[in-house]
Amino acid sequence: MPLVLRRVRGGEPDERNEDNYEVLNGKLAVGRIYRVSGQTDETRAWIWLISGVNAGPGVMVSTGGGRTLEEAQERLSVNWRKWLAWASLKETDEK
Repeated sequence: MPLVLRRVRGGEPDERNEDNYEVLNGKLAVGRIYRVSGQTDETRAWIWLISGVNAGPGVMVSTGGGRTLEEAQERLSVNWRKWLAWASLKETDEK
């Protein structure tokens, strides 16, 4: 099952930020993607992060940026799959 974005209203990282998403794999909250308002570096206009998991050095990156929501989502997804492979796990099919 691909990762799914669910819009978050209020709360961290910025209550005023409409572009704030929780990333889910089934019912598991994998991380967040949100837009940084007033960002001057266009390559990090969107911030993504994977939370609650970690791997050894060089296995994955747990946070980064992208120019678009789609780019940030793809980068998060690539690193999530790296962690799954490292942990010998698969994405859930549960909705």
